[in-house]
Amino acid sequence: MLAGPAYSADPGTKKAAYIEKAEAYSKDNKYAEAVIELKNAVQIDPNDAVAQYKLGLAYLQLGKQENFLEALKAFELSVKNDPTQTGAQLKLGELYLVGGQLGKAQERAEAVLQNDAKNVEAYLLLGNVYARQQNLAPALETVEKARKLDPQRLQTYFALAALYTVQKDTATAEKIYQEALSVDPKSASAHAALASFYASQKQFAKGRDPKFPVNT
Repeated sequence: MLAGPAYSADPGTKKAAYIEKAEAYSKDNKYAEAVIELKNAVQIDPNDAVAQYKLGLAYLQLGKQENFLEALKAFELSVKNDPTQTGAQLKLGELYLVGGQLGKAQERAEAVLQNDAKNVEAYLLLGNVYARQQNLAPALETVEKARKLDPQRLQTYFALAALYTVQKDTATAEKIYQEALSVDPKSASAHAALASFYASQKQFAKGRDPKFPVNT
């Protein structure tokens, strides 16, 4: 038998080989194969927080409802083994948010912010939690923090404008959508967001402006 990494008797070497193969599969969008390799890796070392995180990501990439629970388990094991594993904390929070477990989602966001007070994704997650709880004032404040931390990220503008729309402050919402366009005038998503806003406000003339292309 060949003495390559996959056949090594050393557990650490075998684990590294499994992870390397999983990463190669992921680059080729072969996520089912990546899951198999990562499951082999965590079987060797269940306490490897990074491998558990990668396993969770691979499960999510499969895109099937039945894989979400497996992803959740992997992320939970990741943060159990290493609470500073930011990516796993955020993915957990997102899954909890989707599942309506708002308290748990908030805990994940706050856990990240304790270690990284400038984490934009954590502020966005926390802002979404507040919004789902109908706590619009702290939601606006939190998402605004995210925008100030990363003024080039369009998603923060969209989230903030949506919150102002819910508050029926449509003038501010429109201004923020326009600010998003000023950040990236060529962004299709920014044009689409503004056009969708105008449509929701029945301002169809603005929505048909050539500067705001929409699908017809």
